[in-house]
Amino acid sequence: MRKKLLLVMAVGAAITGTMVSQGTALAKTSSPQNMSSSKTTHTVEVVIDSKNPEKTVTEEFDMTTLTGIGPDDHNMWNTYKTTKPFKITNEFRHKIVTLPAGTVVSGLSDSNGNLKTINNMSISTKKQKAIFSKLGYNKTISYPVDQENGIAKNKYLRNTAYSYNSREVIPTLPKKTVNAQYGDYPAIINVTADNYLTYHSLKRYGPDGRYGINYAYTSASKIKKFIRTKSSLTYYLANPMSGVTTKRVRVGKHYRYRVKLTIGKSFGMSEKYNGDPIGTGNTINNNGKPEFYF
Repeated sequence: MRKKLLLVMAVGAAITGTMVSQGTALAKTSSPQNMSSSKTTHTVEVVIDSKNPEKTVTEEFDMTTLTGIGPDDHNMWNTYKTTKPFKITNEFRHKIVTLPAGTVVSGLSDSNGNLKTINNMSISTKKQKAIFSKLGYNKTISYPVDQENGIAKNKYLRNTAYSYNSREVIPTLPKKTVNAQYGDYPAIINVTADNYLTYHSLKRYGPDGRYGINYAYTSASKIKKFIRTKSSLTYYLANPMSGVTTKRVRVGKHYRYRVKLTIGKSFGMSEKYNGDPIGTGNTINNNGKPEFYF
């Protein structure tokens, strides 16, 4: 059974050709080079009309296209750079944070270039602290106060460990456990706009968790170097991380801590309480072993 995805999800359309990019976390990527991709390309059925979910097309994806579903106004992983200060709020809309001009963000937009949601987990680590200290808890999504904000008219054009072709390189990746078949998210990793790999663990709030869930900060490490190919995404971190498997390797004159992500096996997913099938998930291996999924 192949996964059927709405356009707001994070797997998608193939980038033509084959590409190898590497550099420091802040550097522009290098020129494309040829490499075999016969064992690294996967396919997925993508819903192309949200009003008609049975209307699908089959698309290829690999480690360079995990966030490649289009069009832009239905892709929550597109990246933008703001040109003026803007206010965001939480789901209850009773607390507000103002972020400065020049903030790099991602989120869903409309067809008029207005950002409708903000991905809190990939905003720079410094701005995340400001958001969560004022909004009160680590929700993954926030909302612009001004609905006519024009933020999505200004794409973020730098190619970094965080963004490539104006899209986040990786989506939010949940930790894979035995409950991944039910879509459980016990913890998540993200790459932030200031090129940190972050790990947040699930935390319920309120008596017996009845007010919902958030994701508590656990660890983060600066990405000092990255290599991006169709078969893998490799990050060389400044320090090891709690919750994420790393391998200590020599890089030039320094020791770094390697995270190497590759696409693993697909697995069936179902509703937890009635067993109804809901599609398939895809394992993401880290340093050769299953650790995350999407």
